[in-house]
Amino acid sequence: GGLPELEPAARQLAELLGLPLRSLTTLEDPSRALCTLDPSAASGGWLAALPLDLGRSLADGSCWADHLGAWAQPCLLVITAAQLESGLPRAGAALLRQQQVPLVGLLQQGGLWDGAARRTEGLPWLGQLPETEAMNEMLAVALLGRWASLQSPRS
Repeated sequence: GGLPELEPAARQLAELLGLPLRSLTTLEDPSRALCTLDPSAASGGWLAALPLDLGRSLADGSCWADHLGAWAQPCLLVITAAQLESGLPRAGAALLRQQQVPLVGLLQQGGLWDGAARRTEGLPWLGQLPETEAMNEMLAVALLGRWASLQSPRS
């Protein structure tokens, strides 16, 4: 409950980054859903919206975060303005870190951006989903830079 409507955000981000938007067909079975994504597209990247709670228990006792970590799938958490007052940004980031999911960052959807408040949280915020064309390029540069840093080998 309370999850953002991700399809418009996913379409906007895919267009902004020039990446194909993939569809996760079987949300009940993460391994099968992740297998259905075209692996040949992985080298160039793709986006897929996951409109559910990453930590919610599945029938086998696992959760989506477990599977995303096992597949080392970089994730971007989209947080609505209403969710900023909850523990969701911190809890989501902590769960992904615990499961060793590469976290590209957090992105606010809607509301007013309060950069000072976001900086005090110590989370990897990238900013707000742009509502104007002028902000698109800045977000694209930030996202691609963070994504590239996750993919480069660490010494």
